[in-house]
Amino acid sequence: MMRVVAATRRRVGLGTWSESATWPCYRNTLDRSCLQGNFPGVSASGGKASASGQRLFGHSRLAPTPLGRRTTALQNQGDQLSLSLGHQLTVSPQHGQILPFSSNGGTEPGTSQESDHLETHTETVMMAALEKKLGSTFSRKSTLPSPSPLLIVISGPSGVGKDAVINRLREVHGDMHFVVTATTRPRRQGEVDGEDYIFMDKEDFEDLIERNELLEHALVYGDYKGIPKQQVRKALGKGTDVVLRLDVQGAATIRRLIPESLSIFLVAENERALVRRLLGRKTEPLDRALVRVETARQETKRIAEFDYVVENPSGKLEDTVRKISSIIEAEKLRMQQKAIRI
Repeated sequence: MMRVVAATRRRVGLGTWSESATWPCYRNTLDRSCLQGNFPGVSASGGKASASGQRLFGHSRLAPTPLGRRTTALQNQGDQLSLSLGHQLTVSPQHGQILPFSSNGGTEPGTSQESDHLETHTETVMMAALEKKLGSTFSRKSTLPSPSPLLIVISGPSGVGKDAVINRLREVHGDMHFVVTATTRPRRQGEVDGEDYIFMDKEDFEDLIERNELLEHALVYGDYKGIPKQQVRKALGKGTDVVLRLDVQGAATIRRLIPESLSIFLVAENERALVRRLLGRKTEPLDRALVRVETARQETKRIAEFDYVVENPSGKLEDTVRKISSIIEAEKLRMQQKAIRI
């Protein structure tokens, strides 16, 4: 190992040096002694480097880098290239340590997490040398392919808690579009047009049916309810994920019309828990309760038709929403993205 005598200065007081002792810097091992915290010409209080200190690093032509790295042929080329990049030594005024160079050449100190993403000067020089050898530059664009927007159908048997899940998802994922159902029934007190429902007269709704502008619709107790295609097209066209809250029959219709959709089926922790939710605090005749329970049983039997099933236990809404969010994130990482066609 060749030793370069960079200066002969002796330390006589805190932050000062005199001209009597040898201060070594090793040319063939990067920063073996250059990063020990005190530099010739740098005061402990954070003053600027003196002329002799600048001559020291100008002579060695080495940028401070992590300890223990050995010089390679490529590093020597990068070291030579650093001359054309305007090599500079940057010292922190607080502690005299070397600050990492950012990707744009800046030396702004940040949090430790931010520093992990900054390039040191040596890395920048090395990559410049590699780019010169390869004849091309390293792209800063994300390697991940752009994900396609999803059409997400959330369904489940009556009483499973679909509304509570949708409301919490809306709070967590404000960047998603939650479809608003159109209806011909009269607006109730407190309901907001365009938020709770899209209120329409019967003639306009039937016109949408004739023009095939509804994803799905039904006639419920003499009033129409359905999902206009236009709002779904608009959201997907912007690259926004779309969420539909549908009963089991409506979910089956969407899967038939749009097989690329993502369907999630919610279940209670067990059948007894679901029946308790159906009964709730309502007081109704036994025969009507029997119909509700039987309907829920039939709906649960269609669980195999869905892409995913998520348990929604009582009192654990956050866990349910977290699982659904994980499913959505996983779907966006698929290599074979599903393009939605409406």
